[in-house]
Amino acid sequence: MGRARFFKWIIFSSIIFTVFLAGALVFYRRPPVLMVSDALFDQLYGMPRIRKARLLNSLRLFRRVKTVQVSDTAGADVILFAVEEASGAPYCAAFPYRYIEAAAQYSRKFPETPVLLLAGRERPSPEGAALRYFGTESKTDFYRAGRCAALFAEGAEGRMEGEIVCFQDEPVPGDDWDAFTQGLRDQGYAQTPVYMNSQSDYLPSEQTACAVITSGSPKFLEGASDIPVILFSWADPDSAPRRIKLIFDDSPWAQLFPALQRGLSAGAAADAPSQVLVLAERIPQKDRVKKIKDAALAKPLDLRGALK
Repeated sequence: MGRARFFKWIIFSSIIFTVFLAGALVFYRRPPVLMVSDALFDQLYGMPRIRKARLLNSLRLFRRVKTVQVSDTAGADVILFAVEEASGAPYCAAFPYRYIEAAAQYSRKFPETPVLLLAGRERPSPEGAALRYFGTESKTDFYRAGRCAALFAEGAEGRMEGEIVCFQDEPVPGDDWDAFTQGLRDQGYAQTPVYMNSQSDYLPSEQTACAVITSGSPKFLEGASDIPVILFSWADPDSAPRRIKLIFDDSPWAQLFPALQRGLSAGAAADAPSQVLVLAERIPQKDRVKKIKDAALAKPLDLRGALK
């Protein structure tokens, strides 16, 4: 009986090994996804994060995701050469928006290869008309930021207390701020937020409950305040100040999988919300963490009341 079990175990193990080996062969033989990147972005985003994102995207797509490393000052011809050298027949090539010229050249030279333009909050331009454009669904981002900011203003017995201040460097569409306000209201915060330029000399007070930074690097972060901050950024959380509790990440690595999920055709455009990193270990009120995580996944109603 013991010998029969042993042989069954050998047969079962052999089947598992064969299936694993076959899967590995298929994985490595499938055409890879190429992601163009540079040292400046790697430093900002953090190499451990990039390695993790590359691995997760590879497993989700069941094909290799290869990074094509270029100089941040490289011209379109140099970038084109680097992408060609990385793979002669990739599944697709993904370019950050700052390399739109190289993406357009690659698309013209290899029209059979899908070319993704991962653009964040940038808008399409004529030279990218033949590309597959993928951007950030900012209205949902701002709505979720409003919901989360209101939770940091939540006091005893659920009462909303304190001031919420918003910093920006670049103009934000009115619809996005409307969504932010709606997020505050839906979470029970009825006060009007304070809107500031990033370089304003804002002095937080005891009434300041939360700061939302949508762009720029405000002087506010240089101070010693421990006021919770919600940051729209690609920055590595490990190198960010402890007061930053949430990061809205719409980087190329965050956009890659949802973009490929859409299966965009040439000239098509789509978008998706940012990935929201809730830095739970930095939030002392542990009973609030779950509420914040739920708020970070909330979906707004558009002006007609239809769920987005």
